[in-house]
Amino acid sequence: MSVRHRSRPPPRPAFHVRQWAAHVPGAGTGPRRSRDHDRGVAGAHPRIPRRARQRPDQRRRHRRQHPPTDAGVGRLSDRFDLEAEIRDLAARRDIAAVTARYMRGLDRIDRDLLLGAFHDDAFVDCGVMQGNREEFADFALGFLGDMGGTHHMLGQSIITLHDVSNASGEWYFQAYHDVTGENGEARDLFISGRYVDEYACREGQWRIAKRTLVTDWVTDTAGSRAFFEQNPTAPRGLRQGRDFSQTRDWPTMDMPANAPA
Repeated sequence: MSVRHRSRPPPRPAFHVRQWAAHVPGAGTGPRRSRDHDRGVAGAHPRIPRRARQRPDQRRRHRRQHPPTDAGVGRLSDRFDLEAEIRDLAARRDIAAVTARYMRGLDRIDRDLLLGAFHDDAFVDCGVMQGNREEFADFALGFLGDMGGTHHMLGQSIITLHDVSNASGEWYFQAYHDVTGENGEARDLFISGRYVDEYACREGQWRIAKRTLVTDWVTDTAGSRAFFEQNPTAPRGLRQGRDFSQTRDWPTMDMPANAPA
């Protein structure tokens, strides 16, 4: 019994995608399509190439390029001078404290506190006078002492440290003055400007070596003290050791009999 072999159809001629794109207008400009899509099979989607997998040697090389976190921290500490950073922060802290003492000395009419913000040979130019720290203290406290009160407030600052013993800076400020007009009426005098300073650290103490007061604007307007007249028991800023921040005269509170100890 003879077996009849089924003849196979002749192979189809190769038809490359580029040849197809050359004959079809607009083809070949989009993403690469699947073979079924080229044949017109319904529902076929463009073929998306799979992401190439990394070879083991590539993965190892990737890990070497990105060391562990602890290794990176070690290299960062080599570049970070912790001692220098601490000295820088401590100097800025001390300079800011000196400037705050200066402002507090003015508002509380505290001569010792005001003088302590300067070195012994400091130079001061406040616009209407120039001199050493003692001459400035005499002028400023005498000028402010005739007023009903003052309020000096510090703003932003820029401090530049030149070395371990010298620095320069600029502080913005605004100062309120409770003054009396020619006819005895209350007036509010505001002066705003900047302190341009040179600082020096001597015997471990940062203080002002030179200071120039630059005035940016001044305004003098009618004031009112009605709040203090209507609220006589409200704490008010005082001077020469009588301010609440200096006395700390806290009231004693009577505790209830059944209050826990």
